[in-house]
Amino acid sequence: MKKFLAIIILSLSLTTSSKSDDIRDFQIEGISIGDSLLKHMTTSQIKNSKVVSNYKSDKYKTIIANLNLKTFERVQISFRSNDNEFLIEGIMAIKSYKNKNFKDCTSLALKIAEEASSLFENTQRQSKTFPHQVDKTGKTKVVANYFMLKDGSNVRALCVDYSSEQEKLRKTDHLNVGAVTNKFNQFLNNVAYK
Repeated sequence: MKKFLAIIILSLSLTTSSKSDDIRDFQIEGISIGDSLLKHMTTSQIKNSKVVSNYKSDKYKTIIANLNLKTFERVQISFRSNDNEFLIEGIMAIKSYKNKNFKDCTSLALKIAEEASSLFENTQRQSKTFPHQVDKTGKTKVVANYFMLKDGSNVRALCVDYSSEQEKLRKTDHLNVGAVTNKFNQFLNNVAYK
């Protein structure tokens, strides 16, 4: 697991800048919040990408970005549905934990959060466990480590442990390392699943 952790940390590209706690310094597979997705994909590729969002509102769209990835199995990118620049407001890198020990996932998420602490020195890390909003039964749980930045954006390393009912719907336990803007975070918390 130590070798995998080193690979994950390298792929995150934690950098420092003169501004402290800037979410744009956090990169996953070379992609940052605020980038135009057009730097990584063509308009045609973006429009033909698989949409994975099941939001109750069409204000935002989340796609699986068809990119050459080094570490993660897939990267999901979120942007405003009507944004022709495709400015990235959310990025989530996924590593499946199907048929693996869920404690390994939570241990790795915690180690990633500890490494990210060096980037976000002025931001307190929050750790919590809660039911996933997509599962109305409350049986699917999320074990999360968050860095809530002053501008309302956040960076996270979390693990999702789907209920057996959700697994029958082809949902897979996974590690999710990501970052979201304040606006997209508000959308996820207050609109997306309501």
